[in-house]
Amino acid sequence: MGIVVLFVAILPVLQAGGKQLFKSEVLGPVADSLRPRVSETASTLWKIYLSISFILTIALYLQGMTFYDALCHSFATMATGGYSTKNASVGYYASAGIDWTITIFMILAGTNFGLYFRYFGGDFKVFQRESEWRFFIGIIAVSVVLITVDLLSAGARGRPAG
Repeated sequence: MGIVVLFVAILPVLQAGGKQLFKSEVLGPVADSLRPRVSETASTLWKIYLSISFILTIALYLQGMTFYDALCHSFATMATGGYSTKNASVGYYASAGIDWTITIFMILAGTNFGLYFRYFGGDFKVFQRESEWRFFIGIIAVSVVLITVDLLSAGARGRPAG
């Protein structure tokens, strides 16, 4: 999103087709739901990104990370990159709360921001109707079930998981 929005902000100055680039790069339900002015839409999407990042940074900070670590982990979480300031990654903190917080925010960051745009615009059932989001959540749910079954069966057989 960042690269596309950056170019959308710059292309009008160059008198290039920012709206066409935006439509070709943003997947999902955006054709009729985003604002007519691409720069206004880009600004709104950045506000959503920064809001989620800010909330995550504060949540991680309140759970015991330094502000620097919380900020770095927030950016890594939003990019779903899995990077960390610690060699042991988030395992360094030995906190289920931090693990769950990062997991939830990775799901939020992986969600199409056009859906948030529509949701905050008053379309409160967009997540129920949108097949892209239901498929995304379905993949996560199936993966969790399969990994859980594997871990439980590995434990029952007395072998190391993995």
